[in-house]
Amino acid sequence: MTSTLTVTVTPEEITVGPGQSADVSVTVVNTGTLVSHYETTVVGLPDPDCFRADPPTVELNPHQTGVVTVRVSVPAQGEPYAGRHVLGVLVRKTGEHPASRCEELALTVPPVTTPTTAVRPEVAEGGPSARYAVEVGNTGNVTLPVTLRASDPENKVSFAFTPRTLTVAPGATASAELTAQATAPLSGPQVRRTIKVTAAAGQATAERQAVFVQNARVNAGLLTAAGVALGVLIMAGAVLGAALLVRGGTPPSTPGTPPTTKAPASGPAPRARIIDFSRQRGDQLVSPDRYLKDGVTVFTVLEQAPPECADATALALRTVTGLGSFLTSARPQGVDLCNTIPLQFEFTAPVDTVRLSFAGRGAGYALEVQLSDGSKARTEGRSRPGAATQLTYQAPKGLSVVSVVFGHADPSPTAKDPTIVKQLAYTPAKPITALPQNKGHAPDGPEARHRMLLE
Repeated sequence: MTSTLTVTVTPEEITVGPGQSADVSVTVVNTGTLVSHYETTVVGLPDPDCFRADPPTVELNPHQTGVVTVRVSVPAQGEPYAGRHVLGVLVRKTGEHPASRCEELALTVPPVTTPTTAVRPEVAEGGPSARYAVEVGNTGNVTLPVTLRASDPENKVSFAFTPRTLTVAPGATASAELTAQATAPLSGPQVRRTIKVTAAAGQATAERQAVFVQNARVNAGLLTAAGVALGVLIMAGAVLGAALLVRGGTPPSTPGTPPTTKAPASGPAPRARIIDFSRQRGDQLVSPDRYLKDGVTVFTVLEQAPPECADATALALRTVTGLGSFLTSARPQGVDLCNTIPLQFEFTAPVDTVRLSFAGRGAGYALEVQLSDGSKARTEGRSRPGAATQLTYQAPKGLSVVSVVFGHADPSPTAKDPTIVKQLAYTPAKPITALPQNKGHAPDGPEARHRMLLE
């Protein structure tokens, strides 16, 4: 049956972000011999409210042309998620002899990374430890690999997450358990410690505060009774010492010698840990926690990814002629798709020095460093064909490296050079051990010992 209408959609491709809209023009031509009415709709969207045709119906005489403006909207949350979608602009002739024609419209939704987090309870009371439930949500439009971390201003609390990394789909939530531990006070009032919990998905983060209330280890009443008993013992010792002096007795003693202060063994400097991707089997997808046993989790950073790579949340080990084996980004659909996305390396413990070896075809690359005080640093280098290049960063004194991001020095989404990481080496931060104070020479002689009893 010969169609009695033609339809043209301009433009044929649009890009619409969450919470935004775009207009397309739909040109309808009545190629029949009768006056006809035409309705315009869009198929492929999750809800009829996602489009509006103005006018919704046009009346055209034979060989007459009409133009309909169709506004396509993407909700702020929910579908359609990030990526490329093919919609259909459907024009239907109503009446006794219905006819229809559908033209394609390509819709690209750019990625939006929006993690959320909640901590329950907000205030937990305990002795040396307390537990919290951490819930991570994803109100964005792309699957998020999330790393959890926590801190306290006094740096006196240690933290453990089970699990530490989560994968959260758009519109979904995932949970983890947080255990906070710190030395409880011996006596006195409760100690309130403020905790900051951070959910990091690449460069996007969500933070929430909680409180850890610690009770004293010894009851105040028991401590008071013990103090009274200790006072009685001290007084008895003082009386005994005075009686010995009156009688002319001299308690046995040994010549006093200055106490020696022994410095704690510092131990050898922490050894560098090396993850050599160039020696691993290529052409396989790997998970973000593949190298967790090596102290590192790896994620792709999608903030500036091109639309066709909005779902490049996977990691791949590849082997390419002339480049060898290396770690790179990828789409879950294949190891050779979207190898240009930056990679973020999160360290499970503080790091002092980081060295990253990379390769390429002459493009410039950068290593962006996140430090323990929240500040950032950056170092750049240019790849050399046929040879590896190194980027090295050492944390300033008193600080440590939390994570690093490696990618193109020019973060343009149109960059075609792949992300090629050959090796990652790092040195764990060495813990600082304080030396005990030397309190001087011990007192010698009966008078000095008597004075110590009275003091």
